[in-house]
Amino acid sequence: MIRLDSGFQVQPSFLQADPFVGYHKALVIVYDVKGQRHIFTAYENDTVSTTTLLEGAKQ
Repeated sequence: MIRLDSGFQVQPSFLQADPFVGYHKALVIVYDVKGQRHIFTAYENDTVSTTTLLEGAKQ
């Protein structure tokens, strides 16, 4: 994800996987920032970037 400066759109076509065609899905990302664990949930058509995740870690 570091190489995708603008982030990526949460879509089955981008992720190259669609386990349940026709159903709305969520992508859950678990990540650590400075030893603190965070969980970020994104839904189809949302955009996820390192900026988004770092902003979420500040909350």
